[in-house]
Amino acid sequence: MSVVDQTRLGESPPREEYPHAANVGPIGRLGRYTATHFRVVLVAWLLVAVVLGFFAPRVETAVPSSL
Repeated sequence: MSVVDQTRLGESPPREEYPHAANVGPIGRLGRYTATHFRVVLVAWLLVAVVLGFFAPRVETAVPSSL
């Protein structure tokens, strides 16, 4: 029986099947989180884009044209 058969879609397999999973650093944990929480990450990036888009006209007028 494979891992796919044992778990439902979206659930992580038991820890004992991936003993190396505990040996990852902060970048590995961030990658695992982003891979398993796609919607949250997508909403966060869309929010960042909207906020930066909101401030873009103000920055353009505040910066002198000689730069």
